[in-house]
Amino acid sequence: MAEPLDLGLSLPVHGVQLIEASAGTGKTFTVATLYARLVIEFAIPVPRLLAVTFTEAATKELREQLRQRLLQARQLLEQAELEAPLAPTEGDAAETVLGKQLLRAALLREGAGPLLLRLRRAVEQMDIAPIHTIHAFCQRALNEHALEAGQPLAPRELLANEALLREEVALEFWRRHSLEANDAQALLAVWNSPAQLADSLRELLALDAITPLPPTDTSAEAESGLHAAREALALAFDAHGDAARELLRKSFAAKDVHATYSKDSAVDPVWSALREWRSDPTASDPDTDKLARYGSSALKDKTNA
Repeated sequence: MAEPLDLGLSLPVHGVQLIEASAGTGKTFTVATLYARLVIEFAIPVPRLLAVTFTEAATKELREQLRQRLLQARQLLEQAELEAPLAPTEGDAAETVLGKQLLRAALLREGAGPLLLRLRRAVEQMDIAPIHTIHAFCQRALNEHALEAGQPLAPRELLANEALLREEVALEFWRRHSLEANDAQALLAVWNSPAQLADSLRELLALDAITPLPPTDTSAEAESGLHAAREALALAFDAHGDAARELLRKSFAAKDVHATYSKDSAVDPVWSALREWRSDPTASDPDTDKLARYGSSALKDKTNA
């Protein structure tokens, strides 16, 4: 009977190895072969073999498959000592054939006694074998090596699912940035709801944040340019401020502009801040954060079709 080929028998066990495979192609089977090989061929104790996977269900399944592979190898060796040879026979499952192949090679190297003792011990130790999810392994590593990792000795909880956290962050962001009608409209132009924003956070948080460098140019030339800009704004306000405010009122009455400019309580504070600032325009900027709404591009965007 031809022996099946399995990547677990030929893959080097030293260094970093990468296996890429689609779902249902036998990754767990290959991992089980590698695990049995490390115990049978390289005599590595089960407590020193770490296996890490993604979910709790996958961890449970992997532990059972690894236990079954070692248990089968022990049973095959016990039967071989009494009556049955380790040659593959018709009807053997693939894992049985692979197990026999590993056992035959190990018997030639060390004999049945040490190998059987090692397999019996390995099966007994499977309950304490380090087979974890990724987050459980990280938790264990932090707990056992807190001082080396510079972590507090108090237990720490690792977040297994970020969905609730993303929802909480999105809702708080939405609350803070939708107080003004204009800001709320800007949010709704991108996301329909806080829930949709939460769904987008996974991709957004994966991007490297690009922030501008703090201003370092404090030269007299830069200061002079700032003064000139403030003086130009002051002169424009003197010449056109009252007319612009009246034009906004008429435009809203004719429904030519967005409702942002509908209430005097939203617009007049900006004009009041400009009048107060006009007494000393080069010392500071106007005391309002809404001035950008009345620039040419912002007004153009808010003009109705």
